[in-house]
Amino acid sequence: SARGTRTNDDGSEWDVFNAVTTLFAGSATRNYFQSDIGEGRLIGHVERDSYAIEPYVGGRYERVSPISATGDVWTMFGRDDSLKSARPNPLVDEGHIASALLGAELTTFSGVVTARLSAQVEQSFTAPAPASNFLQLTVDGAVGFPTVGTQELHFQVHGVATRGDRVPLARYAYLGGSGTLATLDLLEQGGSALVYVESRYLIPIEAIQLPFIGAPVLSVRDAIGG
Repeated sequence: SARGTRTNDDGSEWDVFNAVTTLFAGSATRNYFQSDIGEGRLIGHVERDSYAIEPYVGGRYERVSPISATGDVWTMFGRDDSLKSARPNPLVDEGHIASALLGAELTTFSGVVTARLSAQVEQSFTAPAPASNFLQLTVDGAVGFPTVGTQELHFQVHGVATRGDRVPLARYAYLGGSGTLATLDLLEQGGSALVYVESRYLIPIEAIQLPFIGAPVLSVRDAIGG
């Protein structure tokens, strides 16, 4: 159990990178809401030479409420920018959500190819008014492999599908900004159904060796989503 802030956008960027860009540029790439949450899971584990899978079943009970970052977060820059630190988090329906969870996480390590896939189904039993009960599937996947020399190609996919007459806003996901689609304003699009696919071609610049971090990497990135 815990009390704190939650987000549905933590797949957009690494935690450390998001914290650094928020502190120095004021451009947090996530929306947040307040949550008092209790969650329990029964987790299995099966491992073979080329893969490992962890299926689980569990339950979650939480009380959600809106939270605004406007004026509450100190950053070096962007404190008065309506698209940065002064951007309020979207409102959520205040109340309780009780739900059952079913999912699995798969990791493969066959040869030079590494891949991971996770899927979770959440079926609610209670939802805050005026929202109704919902069934939501969330899928995350990534695969990477070497190409020429030290160069690598990586793919990432994130999808959300939801069934329900009125899905709670606390289960919305968002797109927009440097973490996902840079051609949209930060977290401009939000909803209960989402698909996002990203590819990155990584080219290490071996001729340059920096202290502590080694060779810098040029990344060619392509992303599509909605």
